[in-house]
Amino acid sequence: MRSLSETVATLEARKSTLSRELATVEARLGAISKALKSQRATSASAEEDRPAAVPRGAGRTKANKRSWFEKNEVATLLRRAAKAPTPVADVVRDLAKMKGYSRSLSNDDMRRFQGAAFMAVAQGVKSKVLRKRADGTVVAA
Repeated sequence: MRSLSETVATLEARKSTLSRELATVEARLGAISKALKSQRATSASAEEDRPAAVPRGAGRTKANKRSWFEKNEVATLLRRAAKAPTPVADVVRDLAKMKGYSRSLSNDDMRRFQGAAFMAVAQGVKSKVLRKRADGTVVAA
């Protein structure tokens, strides 16, 4: 009997300790919730101050947008880069050299440029600025 009463007393003491800790955690969570609500209210008022012409999530701003080629420049560069039958990868490297990007771009930006250049070559074939040969090379049309 005595050991049973000691076990019950120990469990009761543990229960009261855990309930105090739980109350402390709940108080902290309440404080965090209040802080988050005030932060959301501040950010919501900042969003209301934005001009109505810019919808939320409109994408990149003009400062972040990168234009790799000038208007109507791609066709001229492709013709110059592919005078003789050339593999597409070499055309892309030549485009980077012509634009001066081969040494000045970071690795990430160079990958982005290469993606745009490969798409430009594909568009050049589609618009008949370039002609794709059976061996996979391209040549100016």
